[in-house]
Amino acid sequence: MATEINDPPNGAENKDAKQLKMPADIVTERHMKTLDAFVTKLNDAAQDVMKASRIYNRVACLVTYWAEGDRPYLKEHGTRLWDVLKNDYGFEAGDKPFEIPKDKSTRALYKAVDEAVFDSDISSKTERNLFIMYYGGHATENGDWQPKVKSRVSAEWSPCQGLLADADCDLLFLFDCCYGGAMIESKREWKQRCEMLSSAAPSNEASGVEEESFTYGLVEELRRERRMHNGCDIVTLHSLLNSTRSRDVYRLNSDPWYWMPLSRKRGMAAVSLHPMHRVGNNTGPLSANGLTPAQRQSLSDARMLLKVSFSNPSDRPLLEEWKQFLRNRPDNILDVDFYVRTETKLHAVFETHSNTAVMSIPLWLWDLLEPHPAIQAISVVRSHNLVEPPPGPSDTAEEIEVSHRTAVTPPPLEMTGAGRRRLKEKTGGISLATFLSDWATPKVSVTKTVKATMRPPYDEEWMRKLNETGPSFSQMKKKLVPV
Repeated sequence: MATEINDPPNGAENKDAKQLKMPADIVTERHMKTLDAFVTKLNDAAQDVMKASRIYNRVACLVTYWAEGDRPYLKEHGTRLWDVLKNDYGFEAGDKPFEIPKDKSTRALYKAVDEAVFDSDISSKTERNLFIMYYGGHATENGDWQPKVKSRVSAEWSPCQGLLADADCDLLFLFDCCYGGAMIESKREWKQRCEMLSSAAPSNEASGVEEESFTYGLVEELRRERRMHNGCDIVTLHSLLNSTRSRDVYRLNSDPWYWMPLSRKRGMAAVSLHPMHRVGNNTGPLSANGLTPAQRQSLSDARMLLKVSFSNPSDRPLLEEWKQFLRNRPDNILDVDFYVRTETKLHAVFETHSNTAVMSIPLWLWDLLEPHPAIQAISVVRSHNLVEPPPGPSDTAEEIEVSHRTAVTPPPLEMTGAGRRRLKEKTGGISLATFLSDWATPKVSVTKTVKATMRPPYDEEWMRKLNETGPSFSQMKKKLVPV
């Protein structure tokens, strides 16, 4: 069945297809030359989300877990994922999930992958297809899958990667295991787009507790996005699972990890999961609802804290460039570019042999950003800088003042809104400095307002309300003198 897509078929000769067969260019520069150069990279990444979703002719899935594992909940949650992919999204998922046996585990797993990809013809040079591989269970850092901790039984995952590297279809890997981020070999080349979403970073262990199940959260978010937005792309899914809401609801004790080895090429849309419709024997994609950058950010408060190394030219210091960056909107700038400007935050600048800046950007924007030696991730964050007063609900980047002493100084918080809510919710567990900051800032703001109002000539409406409250205010009015 024909489908409308922006990208040409896999077999077509085009610039992007040729780029996929070539190793990524090695960037030798260790510093960003200017702030504008950094923002240009952000703008390029943001433009990717405005492209049409990557719509597939066919989507096939292989959901795997151990037949006799020591984490029964992984079997239950894996079956739920299989049901959502098969029934809610209409993907080809077989009659049931694949249970890895204890005997000849590696051979059985290899055979299951081979049949799911090549016997089903999901690997095709003439169609835009997607294959999804899920695993829930134990894993070691070298990529062996095990039914139990330190088990003698294991299935080698590496041979399956070699098999999938020959597939002429996009690939999506979902891992709920320890060291999930290390399950894909970083130097392996893939014929088409490849993305991975896992429960843990390459060097981290997964929770292993049912109440903190990554797969459970994944299933619920897939159902939610199916209902609200007719599906989603994996970058959005990663951002959703890292939000404060998801961490509170699903109790995830580690940040879900996202990685795409060859998908940061310009002009390639991200892997998207959208339900298929069936008419008779024909299957095809339903239309996808695209999200603007601002809509994406409204779904999640997750941001990536970065360390960015800048060269330090004497003619225009970084802080001066930052002030200009915040206050000026160039002519003919696109809305998406302006959004990037308002969502790029500078938290600190340190000077050594160069300028080292601590910045933050939305997590989804980080996922789409091309790698560069000058840009390094620090951590996923979900709050403001706790050593500074929290920004108000209406603050914009243009209102932030920058000095050499303090990189970012948000304006005072009003008595209502975020500051008052923070007092109510966080007094029990926050540090003393944060508590005093939240308590004092609104009072200073209110004091300044009252002081300005008490200067003669007095506002008639304000004085009328004071007189109505009682004689004490009438007496106070007589004692007022010009300030």
